[in-house]
Amino acid sequence: MKLPQICASIVYFILFFSCGNDDSTFIASPSLSKPNIVLIIADDMGLDATPGYSIGSVKPNMPTLQNMMNSGIRFNNLWSNPVCTPTRGSILTGKYGFRTNVLKANDILSTSELSLHQYLDNNNSGYNHAVIGKWHLSNDANHPTNMGVNYYAGLLNGGVQSYTNWNLTENGLTSSSTEYTTTKFTNLAIDWIDQQSQPWFYG
Repeated sequence: MKLPQICASIVYFILFFSCGNDDSTFIASPSLSKPNIVLIIADDMGLDATPGYSIGSVKPNMPTLQNMMNSGIRFNNLWSNPVCTPTRGSILTGKYGFRTNVLKANDILSTSELSLHQYLDNNNSGYNHAVIGKWHLSNDANHPTNMGVNYYAGLLNGGVQSYTNWNLTENGLTSSSTEYTTTKFTNLAIDWIDQQSQPWFYG
C-alpha cells in the first residue's frame, strides 16, 4: 500500500468525521471538502470490550465513542498488525512493515520514510495535524517532529510504569508528569483542537 492509498484509507475507510463546535455531535461527512478528521487507535482492545458489538458481556461506558460509532462510519472488516509498533508504522507510512523494517514492538521507523503528515503538507492540503498519545516508533524525542508531525505530545515508548509518574514528550522536549496519563492526553487534545482555525487531522 502506498501513502496516497493510506491517506484515502484514513479519510474514507478508518474514521471520517466532521466535528463541529458541539462536542456531542459527530457526523460522517465525506462530502465536505475539508472536514476535520479524528483517528483513534486503541491498543489491546477487542470487540468483547467495545460497545455496539454482541461479543462479550461486560462493556465500558464510552458515550462519546459510542456516539461517534452510531453517527459515523463503522467498518467491521479491518485488519491490523498483531502488535502496536508495526500498526503505527503502517498507518504513518501506508506501507507494510516488511517494507519499512518495522516488524515488531520497539522497531524504529526510519525518518527517510514519507509520513502521512509530510504527505499532507507536501500536497498543500491545508490541514494542521497532531499526534497525542503513544508514539512507539523511536525513543528519540525529535522523531515525531522529524516525521513531519506539527504537534506531538505523549509517550515515546510502549507504556508507562506509573500512570501518575511518567515522562511526557512534547515537541522534542521530555519532562516528568504526575498528572494521570489519560487525563493529560485528553486535556492536551482538547486544548489543541480548541486552538485550531483551519481544518485539522488529529490522531
